[in-house]
Amino acid sequence: WRWRRTLCTFVHFKYFEGDVYHKLLAFDSRIDNPDQRITTDIDNCTTSLSIVTNGCISFPLVIVYYTVITYKTIAWYAPLIIIIYFILGYILSKIIMGKIAGIVYKQEKLEGDFRYAHLRVRSYSEVIALLRGEAIEHNHAQFHFTELLRNKLRLVLWHWYLNTSTDVFTYMGSILNYVVVAISTIYSSSSSLP
Repeated sequence: WRWRRTLCTFVHFKYFEGDVYHKLLAFDSRIDNPDQRITTDIDNCTTSLSIVTNGCISFPLVIVYYTVITYKTIAWYAPLIIIIYFILGYILSKIIMGKIAGIVYKQEKLEGDFRYAHLRVRSYSEVIALLRGEAIEHNHAQFHFTELLRNKLRLVLWHWYLNTSTDVFTYMGSILNYVVVAISTIYSSSSSLP
């Protein structure tokens, strides 16, 4: 929560400095829904950052520890096989996560567009009623909702691909550990034969 407080305070300071908020809302189309960026994206960013930081601190220590234990217990090739296996898994995950990142970005934009369609109806309800524009606004909101759902389905599918590949990779990692131990056992048994 401290990271969110610090980042949000800094962004608020910059956002309300002079008339930056007005220029952003009225004249700059590069940043859609600044309110969403400040409220939701900062929270998501700081939450993700804390998870990544935790992993960056603990995972290298665990990897070094198990590499040393494996090297001492089995042989030099055991950590090498496992490291190559996990590098391949990392590359696969990186490819899938790259696709997911683009889809998540688009999803956030579509969510903002959908909210804005409803905000527009709330703001201009009297004009819409006087001009009998309900059908147009309904079609406009429905269009944004359909696009949002279509992208959400893509996001769910790519998350499924990522979770499935991660689960398969984890399961195969357990099998790989047994294979490495079996190779060591067979090699040491055959070298002790007369």
